[in-house]
Amino acid sequence: MVHRLDSQNMRSMKISELAKNAGVGVSTVRFYEREGLLPKPETRVGSGYREYTSKDLDRLRLIVAAKRQRFPLALIKTCLAALEQEEPCQEIAGLVEGRIRDIDRELADLQNLRLHLAAQLRAWKLGTLPKAQCLCSILETDAQLPSGETKP
Repeated sequence: MVHRLDSQNMRSMKISELAKNAGVGVSTVRFYEREGLLPKPETRVGSGYREYTSKDLDRLRLIVAAKRQRFPLALIKTCLAALEQEEPCQEIAGLVEGRIRDIDRELADLQNLRLHLAAQLRAWKLGTLPKAQCLCSILETDAQLPSGETKP
């Protein structure tokens, strides 16, 4: 079975070309290598530069696409490992379903935050907040709450 990460053209390139072709910086490529998302190339050219292949570029583009969709690095790593398996689709579908649930929770949290801020802003405009001189009082009120808790 041929996976998306396999490439017909195994042309080599330096890290700067790899980064440019994927639309990221060289430091991003090195970061993904350190995190274990992108394997460090074993091949080095005569001058000691790392030599990357089209397969590495395909993998990097997949990582970049997953980051654009706000997948956390740990989940991207799991997806990449699943792609190396014979039948990855079922496992990846489960991972995506879990990510959708995470996004739904994040959306609910953001909606609650929006409602809270809108209520605080209305109260400030009406002059019903203590110390209603400025919007900083909203932050002062929230700063007194335990971490992660917002006033209804």
